[in-house]
Amino acid sequence: MIDLASHAWDLWMSRMWLAIWQGGLLALAAYLVTRLVPRLSSRTRTVIWWCVCAKLLVTLIATTPIRLGLLPTAEPAAVIPSPAPVLANALPSRPAIVSLTPVSQAEFPWAGLAWTVWFVGFLVLAERLIRQHRDILELIQRSHPVSDPRLLDSMDKLATAMGLKQPVSLRSCVDLEAPLITGVRRPVIMFPASALGSLEESALKLALAHELAHLKRRDLLWSWVPILAHTCFWFFPASWLSLREYSQAREEACDADALRVMRGQPDTYARLLLAFGTCHQRWAAIAACGASPHFHHLKRRLTALQRFSADARDRATLAFAAVGALLLVPIHVVAREARFSQAIVAEAPSAPASPGPVPDIPPAPPPSVVPPVPPIPKLIVKEINLIGAIKVPADDLKGVMFTRVGGTFREEIFQRDLTILHLPYYDRGFIDVKIDNPPVSISADKRFIYISIKIEEGEAYSLGKLDFSGDLLVPKEGLGKLMTSREGELFNRSKLTQDISAITDIYLDQGYAFANITPLTQLHPEQRLVDLTFDILKGSQVYIERIDIRGNIKTRDEEIRREMRIYEGELFSGTGERRSKERVTALGLFETVEVQHKPGSDNAKVVVAVEVKEKANPAADK
Repeated sequence: MIDLASHAWDLWMSRMWLAIWQGGLLALAAYLVTRLVPRLSSRTRTVIWWCVCAKLLVTLIATTPIRLGLLPTAEPAAVIPSPAPVLANALPSRPAIVSLTPVSQAEFPWAGLAWTVWFVGFLVLAERLIRQHRDILELIQRSHPVSDPRLLDSMDKLATAMGLKQPVSLRSCVDLEAPLITGVRRPVIMFPASALGSLEESALKLALAHELAHLKRRDLLWSWVPILAHTCFWFFPASWLSLREYSQAREEACDADALRVMRGQPDTYARLLLAFGTCHQRWAAIAACGASPHFHHLKRRLTALQRFSADARDRATLAFAAVGALLLVPIHVVAREARFSQAIVAEAPSAPASPGPVPDIPPAPPPSVVPPVPPIPKLIVKEINLIGAIKVPADDLKGVMFTRVGGTFREEIFQRDLTILHLPYYDRGFIDVKIDNPPVSISADKRFIYISIKIEEGEAYSLGKLDFSGDLLVPKEGLGKLMTSREGELFNRSKLTQDISAITDIYLDQGYAFANITPLTQLHPEQRLVDLTFDILKGSQVYIERIDIRGNIKTRDEEIRREMRIYEGELFSGTGERRSKERVTALGLFETVEVQHKPGSDNAKVVVAVEVKEKANPAADK
């Protein structure tokens, strides 16, 4: 269940964001076009606003958006190949599958709240649609068939003139304030009982023509797109605007069609609209009502009648429909493909002797010491296929790779990519994922390379039992409160990294500078669970033998030592070491400050090394 919720949140968030910004831009463009070009026909405006609503839905449910490289490329200054898989030892009762540096982004703390608020709003609107459908069925049951032969004959003649072959039922109801049409498969037109006796025959024919125009245009079917867009994006103002403008343009288009069929006069139709006035449309999502929902809506319809011309032909509708169809294609704006011919490739640093912060990447050697390498023809990556990437989106996997389509292929970088590809899976619980060393093919002209990576995702594992063993300075209950990993949650490598750091800090603050925290895993494939035990080896308690300061030329040692929060002869403290680095950095005299510890003259002593690099002109920064 947790696995499903995690994947649902990732998919929902990414699709919703794409739909919001792309649909919002399209809604803004539609608003500007319809306002700056007021002579656009109501038919064209209906198409424009329908495309905006469809854009929201298509982007939300589309599986593969088109990637557009419009953002600037962020190329790394250095790339370090890693010869061994990060989780090669992720086997039962083996050391854990983490390093001390988290690589994935932390989960949003408000993800659950955002999902819940959206889902509640969605359910409220969905329930309202169901209630409206039930109310319209009850209204039909309370209505009565119209028996006036002249009105029925007029309806048949209008349907024939409009090319309608589908049978339509005409009914009257005392609970109605204005005529409406409902039913996609079995259309029903209902008139207020009072209107049948008070309106003239010509006015009734105009009202009938308006409702039949909805049927001819298939409005009851097409309207579900704006309705669903508003239901899914109930929080988004662009969806409100799109639904309102679509409904307005739809009614104006039916007004124009009714006048053309009846060859009526706009002033006569205007009096009919005023006769029906405005009314609250409880069935707006299920039926098309001939009256206006409010005065502003009615005013716009009357204004549109002043511009009506029976001979006008709108040639822009098809053009806007074609453009709208193209704009429905979802896009994903990404960074331009990086070309790694400009990247610096350095050797991977050797593993530190003690658990601590991962050392910085050493700078690349100057060109003078690099042995000459014979020129190798550059291969451009033409295609990267991730075969078997189903549970983790292929776009997410390609996003963590340094090898990109259109970039130069580098063997050492590609080998590192094969290791990095494991990381998105480890943060989603797929601890037994397998990524083979893939075959590559080169084009006949030896310019392009095609890569196909086979991935066996396996199953997602959740945390089973969480335990602690070894040299415990704190009760297990106290250590458990520090953990971000929770039993029953989906296994997450980044959380495990944070947990190791939290335990390590406790031991560092009590003088155990070389404590070793080893997470051990026990897999239960049948239950898809992994038991996790933090095995702690605290080592010896150490004291500070001396503090070495290097790199300061203008700054005196005393100025640096005055800011230190650890002292020679005292018990080592991890918090004191971090506070010392913060205070020395706050002096504003140095470009970089590094505070690290290493073994001293015996097992009970440690040497703290403070390495600084002075600024060229520190006074200018003050």
